[in-house]
Amino acid sequence: MVTVAIDNASKSYTRKGNHGHDKVQVLENLSFSVGNGEFVTLFGANGCGKTTLLKIIAGFDSVDNGRVRVDSLAPGEVKTGFIFQNYADSLLPWKRVVDNIALPLSLKGFEQKAAREKVEQLLGELNLELPLSAFPYQLSAGQQQMVAIARALAYESELLLLDEPFSSLDFQTRVSLQQEILRIWQNRGMTVLFVSHDIEEALFLADRLILLTNRPAKVKEIIRIELPRPRSQEVFESSEFSRLKVRTTKSFFESISECEKK
Repeated sequence: MVTVAIDNASKSYTRKGNHGHDKVQVLENLSFSVGNGEFVTLFGANGCGKTTLLKIIAGFDSVDNGRVRVDSLAPGEVKTGFIFQNYADSLLPWKRVVDNIALPLSLKGFEQKAAREKVEQLLGELNLELPLSAFPYQLSAGQQQMVAIARALAYESELLLLDEPFSSLDFQTRVSLQQEILRIWQNRGMTVLFVSHDIEEALFLADRLILLTNRPAKVKEIIRIELPRPRSQEVFESSEFSRLKVRTTKSFFESISECEKK
């Protein structure tokens, strides 16, 4: 398990516009922390900087100012799994399921037999049934996403980052995978940061929800979610869930209104 600490992080990009190059401020003095084994969701308007933030935490990008630490180390120095929104594109179509899951092990020098044995051990631990000899195109959307998730966990990731991983799935598959993610998290005890654009999903999954303002992203509010675990679909019918949803929705639209006034 690991902690994540973000202190006054700022990030900008330069993009080409009609009148030359413009500076786009994505993050501005952003600060929050994630505790050991905590499940935190990031929620905010489209384009506010959620994906940029995940990439910085993963070590794919860096901040202009401020500091980001994962277990007191620089991003990328801790075993980190990243689940992309376009999960199907992240799978290698010419490789079978077992080899897609084993990819990070192969890159770390595992021999093929040892890598496959570790994949089978992982799937047994997670209680996941996947057709290991199939190719990605032969799988359902839900199965493809589970392959991407299993691959992210194959090298014993201590930190799991998920970028709207269920946004393109049908309702039934989405609900099923939400439960799978919670079960895997509870069994493994890893730290999870999950980006969502669905307010009910964000509240259902997390210990805390971090609401970001419109770009440049700052923390608008941090909402603690003290719904009992394990959680089932009955949670959505509770008065506490309704109260949290109303509070989060109100804060979200306040943030948008404040941005429009600037």
